[in-house]
Amino acid sequence: MTKQTEIILCIPGQWKGRSEIVTALAASNPNEYVFEGTAIVHIPTNEKFEVNIQERNSKLTGSFKVASQGRLNDADLKLIDSHNFIVYLIGKGGNTTEAEKTLNAGQAFINAGGLAIKIETSGKSFTKAQWEKVMAEHGEDKFYEAFVVMLRAKDKSVYSCGMHNLGYRDIVCDPALESNQATTLIRKFIFHLLKDKPEVRNGDVFSIFPKSPGFKIFEEKCKIYSSDDLFYNPYGMYRLQAGK
Repeated sequence: MTKQTEIILCIPGQWKGRSEIVTALAASNPNEYVFEGTAIVHIPTNEKFEVNIQERNSKLTGSFKVASQGRLNDADLKLIDSHNFIVYLIGKGGNTTEAEKTLNAGQAFINAGGLAIKIETSGKSFTKAQWEKVMAEHGEDKFYEAFVVMLRAKDKSVYSCGMHNLGYRDIVCDPALESNQATTLIRKFIFHLLKDKPEVRNGDVFSIFPKSPGFKIFEEKCKIYSSDDLFYNPYGMYRLQAGK
């Protein structure tokens, strides 16, 4: 049985102290979220999210830069570097319903003065404006934009990272494919999983269009990351392999 998946969000801010964070959260999210010890409570549902507040970390800006994959400019990074405190929010994942609840809780801290946000469990960072654009999306687009990162393995194959936050396997592509082709194929397959929710079986074939080349689907364990890594996918991977 797979352990309950957790989503970890990192939100830096210019708050002067914990008391200001507590006050700002309640004031900017009236009748929605309130602190209760080391957690926040979503008032309408009584659901709790663990919160860990830490003081300024000089290495944080660099981690946001790497996780942005070029989406953050110098001005964005300078603003993040001005943070005094960091909120780490831990919520449930493993399916889109729980994942969306955690995203909403993260947005509550953005409302409360958060400068930016990073998904620690997929390695993807956003400015406040970028994050609010993601939150304005609906359905599969929101989940893909929030959680999924495309990376390259040692054998040059392209693979996705972050699908475990949603309760799915990640996808790794045939290394023979060019980067753009592999990225498009993986993205199409992810949207197929999220939207159509198919029953995928080992050996099935997937193609983007009816007459386009088919790729065999093979199930395998996540070998790219160790089991204690935040990017590790306990559900495993789908390998898309070209050929007949």
